[in-house]
Amino acid sequence: MMKKFLYLFSAVALMGLFFSCSDDDSTPVIPNNNDTTVVADYPETAAVDGKIEILVKFNTTPCNDVVFVGSYIGTDGATDIAWSEANFSIMAKFAPVDGYEGWYKAEITPLDTANADNYVAFGKPVQLSNDGTFNWAYQWGTGSADDEGGVTFYGDTEDGLTVIEVENQVEPRLNFTTEAKVVYLESKNWKTDPCTAAKPNEAGSATFTLTCPATNQDGVAIVGVSVVGGFTDNAWTPGAQMMTKVDDTHYTYSSDVPAAFEYKYVMSLDLTADWSWDNDELVDEFTDGGNRAMPETLQAEDTVVLWGPKHVADAGA
Repeated sequence: MMKKFLYLFSAVALMGLFFSCSDDDSTPVIPNNNDTTVVADYPETAAVDGKIEILVKFNTTPCNDVVFVGSYIGTDGATDIAWSEANFSIMAKFAPVDGYEGWYKAEITPLDTANADNYVAFGKPVQLSNDGTFNWAYQWGTGSADDEGGVTFYGDTEDGLTVIEVENQVEPRLNFTTEAKVVYLESKNWKTDPCTAAKPNEAGSATFTLTCPATNQDGVAIVGVSVVGGFTDNAWTPGAQMMTKVDDTHYTYSSDVPAAFEYKYVMSLDLTADWSWDNDELVDEFTDGGNRAMPETLQAEDTVVLWGPKHVADAGA
């Protein structure tokens, strides 16, 4: 019995010592073992010697393979793609990045030498057609030059080594300098999405019927209108395919067109040889209308709501 009493007394004494060893009422600090590592919302990747890593978040998910067309060394290790659609079989392909919805990655080999601007590679993603063929209509972009064609650097990843250049007012391309290694981008849409696009036309004889304003948006009278598009001859050359004037607001034109034909309208104020893309069709005061797709019927009945030149939005508005 005495031993049990001594053991109990000792336990009580130790507890008293534990609670009386502090001179204040401060709360003990509890260690925080939570993992506070910030995970990037994009797939980080390491640079690879002799390669350029291109990572794109497509906000509109592709339904077909996406290739990178431009000027760089193809997957055969020898051929410059040289912007030729005939080389699409050796173009770099974008692959989905596991665990990151909407993200795709491609790896390209730059050219051996830089051009005068210190660029060693160029290009843009193009989604293949539903039948697996190449079609420029399915490149990335939104048809609006006001937001860089719908392509931007992702978040704060811009490093000054890759340049986004907008061609033809609405078609973004990438220019890579000699120091470029990894680039992160976001694409809002496809210029034309093969996943939702109407069935493309077959090659054949097409008729264009146009209703349009008699003046540009500055009130200057137009003199003539040209159909500009992917014709076999004089492709995308303003003034080469002149429409017949019916009256001040109506024009017609007939011509053979290739399959999957795209086009738009450009007007002239004086019918000189110096046609300008500033005088193409607009959807509003500030925005280019992008390209049109030839209907499957080969009968294009179109309306232009406004002619250029575009006005510049007030930055302070």
